[in-house]
Amino acid sequence: RQPRYINFYEGKAYVTTFDGNVVKIDTTSLTVESITRVGRNPEGLCIADNKLYVANSGGLDYNNNIGFDNTISIVDLNTFTETEKITVNMNPYKVHSNQNNEVFVSSRGNYKDVNFAFLRINGNTVEETYPNVFPLNFILFDHLALIYEFNYSTSESSIYQYDLTSKQRIDWAPAELSSIKIPYGISVDETNGDIYITDSYNYTENGLVYCFTKDGQKRFSFEVGLNPNKVVFIKK
Repeated sequence: RQPRYINFYEGKAYVTTFDGNVVKIDTTSLTVESITRVGRNPEGLCIADNKLYVANSGGLDYNNNIGFDNTISIVDLNTFTETEKITVNMNPYKVHSNQNNEVFVSSRGNYKDVNFAFLRINGNTVEETYPNVFPLNFILFDHLALIYEFNYSTSESSIYQYDLTSKQRIDWAPAELSSIKIPYGISVDETNGDIYITDSYNYTENGLVYCFTKDGQKRFSFEVGLNPNKVVFIKK
């Protein structure tokens, strides 16, 4: 099935799979409870207002006549069925929700003449597309988004904060950011605001994890395995 991303909610794990489905797994019995059809090659997913929002990328159709998908599936968690699709920018990738049940989406375009995009969904409506913001990946905290951009042609990257209220870009430039070759994942520790950025380095050698304070001071870094993506925090 080629599993891609996972999200947890009320004792269930929801997994997107590149065969066009979302799988619901019970976290106690570790059994598959249900499978529901969404769009082509789903990637990121998040939960808002008891609904699952799934980014349908169509990424495996990159080199054929079908081309990328450009939809977000909404799945009702009570019935675990898709209720509708929302049209967004080409090749949607990451989705995150905030405390107001708004859903934010990054789309990757076609890596050539269609650029990345960043937008906000409220319910089943795209309410806003943010100008001059082109994230590959992002996280939300408070009224901010921490965004990293990556150019596949030049391998250049940039990381910055974006104020979702004032629509202003805020430079966030620790000196150590220049050491990150290929940013691959971004996470925030909600207990203290520390930000973790993973670096896949060159996709074939061990990567690194960097920890920064929210004001940009490096706390530490350490080597991990290949292509580190996700950081999970366990409360003790």
